[in-house]
Amino acid sequence: MDDNTNTNTKEKESSNSKRNSFINSIKNPRNSIVMDDPQDTQDHEKLSKLYKDLKEKMEKTESEKFKVETRNQDLLKEVEKLKNEDHPAKSRDVQTSDDSSELEQQLQQLRDELKQKDETIQKLESDLNISKQEIGKLSDNSKSENLEFEKVKGELQDQKSLVENLTKELSVCKQEVEKVKKDALEQTQQSVESETEKSRVVLEVSKHEINHLKSELNQRDSTIQQLKSDLTASKKENEKLSEFENIKLALKSSQQESENFKTKLVDQSGLIEKLQKESQQRSDDNERLVKDLNLVKEEVSKVKLDNENQINQIQIVNNLNSDLKSQVEDLTKQVEDAKKETEVARKETENANKEGSVDKSVQDQLEKFENENLSMKSQIEKLNEELTQRDSTLKSTTSELQNVSEQCNEALRELVLTKSELQSVQESVRNQDDLKNQNADLRLQLETKDDTIRQQKIQLLDTIPKDQFDSLQKDLEQTKLELDSKINELQSTKSELELKSQILSSTDTSSLEELKSQLSTAKAQLKANEWEKKRSERSIFELKSQVDNLSHNKEQCQQLGIENAKLRQQLDQMNTKVRNMDKLMQDNERLRFDNEKLLESSRKAHELKSKESSSSPSPASLKSSPKSLPKTNGVVDSKSNGIELTKPESPLLASSPTNTISNKSKRNSVVQSNGVTATPKANFESSETNNSGNQPIPRPKKDDGNGEWFTVKKRNTKARNSTVID
Repeated sequence: MDDNTNTNTKEKESSNSKRNSFINSIKNPRNSIVMDDPQDTQDHEKLSKLYKDLKEKMEKTESEKFKVETRNQDLLKEVEKLKNEDHPAKSRDVQTSDDSSELEQQLQQLRDELKQKDETIQKLESDLNISKQEIGKLSDNSKSENLEFEKVKGELQDQKSLVENLTKELSVCKQEVEKVKKDALEQTQQSVESETEKSRVVLEVSKHEINHLKSELNQRDSTIQQLKSDLTASKKENEKLSEFENIKLALKSSQQESENFKTKLVDQSGLIEKLQKESQQRSDDNERLVKDLNLVKEEVSKVKLDNENQINQIQIVNNLNSDLKSQVEDLTKQVEDAKKETEVARKETENANKEGSVDKSVQDQLEKFENENLSMKSQIEKLNEELTQRDSTLKSTTSELQNVSEQCNEALRELVLTKSELQSVQESVRNQDDLKNQNADLRLQLETKDDTIRQQKIQLLDTIPKDQFDSLQKDLEQTKLELDSKINELQSTKSELELKSQILSSTDTSSLEELKSQLSTAKAQLKANEWEKKRSERSIFELKSQVDNLSHNKEQCQQLGIENAKLRQQLDQMNTKVRNMDKLMQDNERLRFDNEKLLESSRKAHELKSKESSSSPSPASLKSSPKSLPKTNGVVDSKSNGIELTKPESPLLASSPTNTISNKSKRNSVVQSNGVTATPKANFESSETNNSGNQPIPRPKKDDGNGEWFTVKKRNTKARNSTVID
């Protein structure tokens, strides 16, 4: 019996220790770990990818802008080269008054240079068109920072200043060309007046040369026809100038339209700001929805953890009940054995009573057995009562778990609905790329006029409809009401638990301990809920920051579009200035053409003067026999006094009248398009007598130092007008 009592006490102590450990585990619950939602991680990864893509695009736009800047610098250098090349042209134009032949050669060079400049200008225009195309591409992909745009603006202003300086220099060049033109006209007028006075005297003597002059008149008629064609070309150019003035008027009207367009853009900017405010409000509402959904997720996760803990506790209680049942079965077996022993003892006592002789020791043993049986019965009754109480508590806990599981299922359904709503919201966030594309389309449409502005308004109204905003507000209100109802339910459950604790405080201490454990679990759940709320707030704050970054990027894109539009306007202005430069170059070419005409007229006047002076000698000199002159290997240039040899430069030839060639040789000299030059391999024949007297003229010598004479072959009378100089 002592052994049985010891075992019972040990078992009670072990059960009490298990209970205490169970209560301590409830009082000190382990930290609940909430797994992150995989969808949130995916969204975060997508946002990070978008951010990386935006960075790469910004770097690409920066590189393209750097290329465009380098091209602009190259274009400016080429313009400076052209500008530097204009100065030698001016010096050449000034030298035209000295030597007509050199002027004509220089004019040909100038024409070639002008052609080259035209080609370079065409190249520049093609480069400008390429730069325009590249700038258009940049406007689609440009998302660089404001500092870089300010740098570009500064460079454009520098380019403007350079263009203005170029226009000023061109105007100065034009003034100088006009001065040169005036000087040439004055010189030609003076020369013509002097030549007319001389020609009056010479015409009386040169009547016999009228027939030759008629041939020259025919040549002049051809030149007059050329001049008429030039006049028609000039008329066409004047018509072009009138068209240019009409274009200027159209440009002025377009500028006025652009100003009106700017005012309309200002109005649209106000509308865009309103729409941005509405979008910010919607983003705030979306953030609140996300917060509420995260809170619901955390609460559901906490409820799941609580259910798992309760299931573990129920399993422990079931194990304890199984142990108690085994103990009760052992006790029942012991009681049955004791009953059998007592029955045997009773039979023995009955037999002894019949016999009349009973020992006191046997009676004492019987009394002990009866007392032990009574104590065992009382213990068994107590154990049965405990088992019934535990069964009732298990039933109540199972019912509570069922209720909680039902609530969890309802919460999960609500979470599924909210997840679907969140997916729709995330899709709207993902559609920001579409919005960016729409912004690019809007930037392209800003180049057009009022029709494009209307289309932009329609697109902006379509991007953010009011129905979607109202639906989101309704969903927010519904979710808020659901959350309030859940909070009220939690408060009601808390009040019910408190009432149960008050009711059960009057019962047994074991029930009080269980109620305390339940209260501690409820407190732990509340703490876990608070911790999860804080965690959800952090996640919501991160989402807000990401959304703010996206909105900031969107605003930057809009600013980039506005700045790109400004840059395009500046490029248009630059194009107009380049066109003005081209027109100034055309004017310069026209002035050069006029100068060439004046030079041709002066050359013809010099030829007339030389011919008239050559036709003045007396008839005796004409009848005198010609003598041979030495050969010349130099080039003959046209001067005011006649045709001279350029290679020999002896003082005798420069001073004496023998330098002039006879009338017939002058008449038959070759007149080229660029100037009056004598080709090699020509024969000259001059009179060896003076005009005043019939004295012979000394034959000139070469400057070689060998003492050789100039020799001239005798000219054939048939080939009189086709002389060739050796």
